Amino acid sequence: PALFDRFEEDFDLYRLKPYNAGADYQSYTSNDPMTYADKIISWLSSAKLIIKLPQDSDERDMRDSNSGKERFVIGVLAAADERLGRRLQASVRNQLAFYITVRGWYCGRALLMKRPDGHSFVDITPWDPLHAAWDTDDDGIAWACYKIRKTARELKSQYGVEDLVESKEAQSGDGVKGFEVYDYYDRETNRVFMADRELKAPMRHGSPNVPVFAGTVGSTPYIQSDMQADTIKYHGESVYKADRALYERQNL
Repeated sequence: PALFDRFEEDFDLYRLKPYNAGADYQSYTSNDPMTYADKIISWLSSAKLIIKLPQDSDERDMRDSNSGKERFVIGVLAAADERLGRRLQASVRNQLAFYITVRGWYCGRALLMKRPDGHSFVDITPWDPLHAAWDTDDDGIAWACYKIRKTARELKSQYGVEDLVESKEAQSGDGVKGFEVYDYYDRETNRVFMADRELKAPMRHGSPNVPVFAGTVGSTPYIQSDMQADTIKYHGESVYKADRALYERQNL
């Protein structure tokens, strides 16, 4: 799809994909796309986060209740960041700041999970919009699915899969290691599967809705045009919206 092509092209800008001026020419790649995006990401990540419930009553009990809810949200975000840190991943805010800036879309999973031993933990996991899919109806997100690559060792640890071989992990043909795993949610259940097997049978996730959030950057709605077949690539723009063509001319 045109939107996914734009995702990839914008990421090439961010990672400073080397410019090739051709044979017998010296090539120079401008670093402006990375420094510009990193500045926006830094602003989003370091901005003061204010969690506040409106005080609709002067009653002491109501104020104490709202204060407790605010502290709960602060604790939930801290617990989510701690869990991500143990997995050597950036915090929720830092990851979302990157996707908002470079992708122009953001999404992820948010659940309060319970382990088999009864202990609960906070699971807020940002997703890369390039590998996420969902559909909506009048009540919001109806279902969502995230594709992620996992190693044979991860699949054995998480799902007890024994017959996968590490040397055959490059399943996609592009040399990227890992087996493709699909994490699917609807309004009642969650199931995990691969192309050739089910890893987790449908199980109730306990959330009253699909436990997935998603959104776009900017105010541009999805425009349906009679002149262009695919206009979704203009919906949810990245920070490079006005500069893509300029960066191409800056390179020498």
